[in-house]
Amino acid sequence: MESFEKDFFAANRRRLLEILPDRSALLLTAASPKIRSWDSFYPFCQDKNFYYLTGYNNPSAAILFRKTGNNLTCTMFVILLTPLQIHWNGYLPGPEEVKEITGIDSVTSLENLNKQIGFTLSNVDYLYLDFQPVPPHSPLSETLQAVEEIRKTNPQVEIRRAHSLLAGLREIKHPLEIERIRKAIDVTHAGIDGLLNQLKPGSTEYELEACFNFELHKRRCFPAFQTIIASGANATVLHYSSLDRTLEKNELVLTDLGAEYQHYSADISRTFPVNRRFSKKQLAFYELVLEANERTISAVKPGISLLELNDITRTVLATGLKTLGLISDDKDINKFYTHGVAHSLGLDTHDIVSGNNKTLVPGMVLTIEPGLYIHENNLGIRIEDNILVTEEGHINLSAAIPKKPMEIEKWISDVQSR
Repeated sequence: MESFEKDFFAANRRRLLEILPDRSALLLTAASPKIRSWDSFYPFCQDKNFYYLTGYNNPSAAILFRKTGNNLTCTMFVILLTPLQIHWNGYLPGPEEVKEITGIDSVTSLENLNKQIGFTLSNVDYLYLDFQPVPPHSPLSETLQAVEEIRKTNPQVEIRRAHSLLAGLREIKHPLEIERIRKAIDVTHAGIDGLLNQLKPGSTEYELEACFNFELHKRRCFPAFQTIIASGANATVLHYSSLDRTLEKNELVLTDLGAEYQHYSADISRTFPVNRRFSKKQLAFYELVLEANERTISAVKPGISLLELNDITRTVLATGLKTLGLISDDKDINKFYTHGVAHSLGLDTHDIVSGNNKTLVPGMVLTIEPGLYIHENNLGIRIEDNILVTEEGHINLSAAIPKKPMEIEKWISDVQSR
């Protein structure tokens, strides 16, 4: 890890300790490997909050913060592997190496965690844990089971969710984070280039996905989320994931995809004509979605809320659909536009924020993604860009990825004629 990266993670820890209430502690654990089936595992993905505070990308670790008066402590716990464990599963760094990797001064064996938690709970009034509430009678996650156990054994300590503390830190992006998002967008652009080379009648959605993934893997990246490549009627399903349909001429393909670069996500949507040219009807709807995309992006600035941005999108789409004769009342837009226009972007594709109707501030990164889904015409169109909020207004980080109709048609033609 470069020194400037260690400085970034160290600054995140200092900021956390600054906002942590007196006589409180926060405990986070690294992600655990997830079983795919029987003894086969999914590729490891680090817990984003844990990564944000440590820069550490291995399992079997924890970090404990404590604040009592002027006493601010941060201790990291890592597993000590036996030679046999290393033989089977590979090497993991020990405490001294983790100190060097993370810049955390206090690193010890994971075996000491329970004892340290016991000591901490006897000296604090609040313990923050990273858990998601569940409805009554739902199964409890491992974290929630731990919450219940702590409540039983330490009734004097109030258990609180860490979400509000961590979301408040993560929603404003550091220049290092913005640079990684930019690189994720660049890799995504290259991936779409590869995908377009296979765009033609008779290809399958999964072949397009394979071409996209190939370009990402060449650049040592992976998809940030499950890729959506939806042709024809499939494009009217927001989270379509089967990718098993054969493309037909005279239809559109909606793509919603993104690379993850060093833990940071891109999230781009573009819609393409299978046989290189938009039909007159497709073009009318496409240009309406593009107008909503551009008008909404132009409104992004500090002080505007996510709800206000969505209202702009809805107004543009409703006005256009009335002109096209598809609806007669603005409220009928709900039939054809069924999601919000924006979400935060960062370590998670749907990055955490500290409120549902967040007012934008400089340093936030968000998506703008209007869409229309017309089941009667087997037509789905979405155009999504990634936007940085600045003091003056905004920067479109994905502006280099073509989206105007003539640019789209030329892009496909250029890629396929190479």
